[in-house]
Amino acid sequence: MRSYTIAREGLPYIMVFLVIAAACCRWNPFWSTVPLGLALFCVFFFRNPFRYVPEQEGAVVSPADGVVMDISEVYDDIYLNGSAIKISIFLSLFNVHINRIPID
Repeated sequence: MRSYTIAREGLPYIMVFLVIAAACCRWNPFWSTVPLGLALFCVFFFRNPFRYVPEQEGAVVSPADGVVMDISEVYDDIYLNGSAIKISIFLSLFNVHINRIPID
């Protein structure tokens, strides 16, 4: 079971900042603080903690962390050709930015 990991999409950003930090450290260790801080920020931003999903039939879970800002009925003629319920979730900088599938 996965307990805590980094989303694979964030690895290129993390690696680039770590390489820049290592290169800057060769000239002056102080210069590496900014790219190292950006690498740590990327690790924080792209974190992907384990979420428990109930096995219950018909269970619906939240697709994202954050605050529900709006629930409204909309009509979509591009993808659905019908009515749907739109749920808007605000993600702050401190929320996990991984969107999950809320229902099977």
